[in-house]
Amino acid sequence: MKSRKFHRRDGGFTLVEMLIVVVLILVIAAITWPALHRMLLRNKIQGAAQEFSMQVQRAKIEAVKRGVPAVVRVDFASDEVYSFVDLDNSGTFNPVGGSQPGTTDFEINRRQIPTTLAFWAPADGAPEGVTAVNGLTAVPGSPGDPHQAVLEADGSVRDVGAFRLADTYGNFFEIWISPEASALVRLRKWNGTAFKEQGEGGTSWKWTY
Repeated sequence: MKSRKFHRRDGGFTLVEMLIVVVLILVIAAITWPALHRMLLRNKIQGAAQEFSMQVQRAKIEAVKRGVPAVVRVDFASDEVYSFVDLDNSGTFNPVGGSQPGTTDFEINRRQIPTTLAFWAPADGAPEGVTAVNGLTAVPGSPGDPHQAVLEADGSVRDVGAFRLADTYGNFFEIWISPEASALVRLRKWNGTAFKEQGEGGTSWKWTY
């Protein structure tokens, strides 16, 4: 009887099989990339707005803890958000060099927003930031500067209002500080007609991508 020989293929993939796998990966990537890209863009502006709101909340905590006002401002020139303890209650940042810590104005925090974002509002044209700061308190002696949030020692805000951010796709967020007595910090997004919190009125945020 003739013995049968069975040929076993060596381990590994053939070139055709490898090409099929590569094509499948490319197809899956092409299908999922737009959704992933949109998610990354949303996370960037929403994350920046959330970090901004945390800066305001931290300033409020510092004001209550130290019994003096704390201020949150934006700098259009450097695209930064910064906050400081206003020990002399002047409304401006006046640190005195060589002073002991805690005896003069000092900075709490400073953050630059991502390069793809700007301080901007739906009605703004150029230059940047015509209404990117809405309401809040005027800077003493600097009427041309954007207003600032002044958090008081009792946990209130001197004047209610909002800071606003936008991305290049036309999505707008605002960090809304209101009411005066409790200075609640809320994140709201532009829906085409007004700024709304997530779920407000039973609707979710809409995106322009």
